[in-house]
Amino acid sequence: MYLYHADALALGGTLIRPVPQVIDSKAACSLPTTGGTATARVEKFSLNGLVSFDMAQSDVAGGIETKSGTEFNVTRVSTVIEGLNILNMVMADRIVVRLAAEHGPNDPEPKIITTGCHYDGLRIAGHAAVVKTDHNLFSDLPTYSKWQADWKAGGAPHARILNSVLGSTIPKPDAPVATAPQHLRDIYKGYEDLVASPDLKPTVLSSFVTKVDGIDGTEIKNWGPIIVVPQFGTIYLGEAVVSSGQRRVNMLRLELGSPDGGTLIAGSGGSNGTTFPPV
Repeated sequence: MYLYHADALALGGTLIRPVPQVIDSKAACSLPTTGGTATARVEKFSLNGLVSFDMAQSDVAGGIETKSGTEFNVTRVSTVIEGLNILNMVMADRIVVRLAAEHGPNDPEPKIITTGCHYDGLRIAGHAAVVKTDHNLFSDLPTYSKWQADWKAGGAPHARILNSVLGSTIPKPDAPVATAPQHLRDIYKGYEDLVASPDLKPTVLSSFVTKVDGIDGTEIKNWGPIIVVPQFGTIYLGEAVVSSGQRRVNMLRLELGSPDGGTLIAGSGGSNGTTFPPV
């Protein structure tokens, strides 16, 4: 027997300033543990003109695929958002989330890859942002156990993982201090804790975004997948949450600062699954 899991959403979060608003999850769907399909679509969403999109659709599916006589349990997660506009500061023509999972009969955990996640026409604070992604790490190491093995191997494999961790791109002189937002301090502390750890942590917060070109405003901090815009907030790009047996992708996570406040997620999907009884 196999227990499937997959979920996806296009947009959700909360605004606390200037007016408290809860944005319930838009175009959200979840896969039954028996497998099958689910889909959700929303068109022309707008929250008082502050947050809007033209169209968003999420799809999840799970079932059995036979290869050379062997049955694999496979799961797919996808979300697309078109015409996204957040406070006229973060805009995108299209954002695509895609996760694909494959679980063989003798595998203790599914192999999950992020290939296909991308941004089209992303603009941040008026700058045309060219986002460079690298899904090779997540394809080469499709399970947590492989991440763990490479981490313990040391050398180049260890460094490759460490360089993908959120916080690794923040230069030492810019390391968050006590007056920095809590989320930035948490990100950097998580990175520092991992640097000092001989074992991989149970949850690794990484990113497949390696670089963002086109943002040339000197007042904007551009740290690869982390963009800090004064009097707006922090933008996290291409978050990949890696843990045993599962992965989650957040294409955009916004931690808003004064005069607007709140937390928003745009383009999110997660997948895992397990045989029962477990292998």
